Amino acid sequence: IETVKCSDGFLKFYCTNLVIRSRARSLLTKDTDTIDWINEMPKGDCLWDIGANVGAFSLYASLRGINVVAFEPLDSNYHILCKNIEFNAASKNISGFNIALNSETTLDYFYIQNPQAGSSGNTFGQAYDVQRGKVFNDYLVQPTLGYTIDDFIETFGITTPNYIKMDVDG
Repeated sequence: IETVKCSDGFLKFYCTNLVIRSRARSLLTKDTDTIDWINEMPKGDCLWDIGANVGAFSLYASLRGINVVAFEPLDSNYHILCKNIEFNAASKNISGFNIALNSETTLDYFYIQNPQAGSSGNTFGQAYDVQRGKVFNDYLVQPTLGYTIDDFIETFGITTPNYIKMDVDG
């Protein structure tokens, strides 16, 4: 367990490897623009964290009194996201979903380069690395449900977001 001191309290991170520990330790220093943006959100508003990974920003927003809907399609990251919600007693503020959000509602494949918890660089629908501009060799292909935002809201009656943080590969 890695504990991070924030201005509103402490966050606990379930760290099964060094990648997750690094994400926890760099929460307040790696992406300061996102932290500043979350700091400006009014308590009680709703943030959708699309591509939540292990939930660092979801946890931070929850600690500040913001309701979070977190989406993470990689099963190993989703597992850690759920453990982090549990360890921080944040289940009333964070709802996590193991699905992909997409331009169409579909069943497709999630192409995984690295299945290790805390990893990124995986894509939904095609094994294509946008940053490098090339197809990648996947380690694993996982069938995954993908929803449009509108279909997800309509189908499940989920709260419409006031804010959306999107950090997805592809």
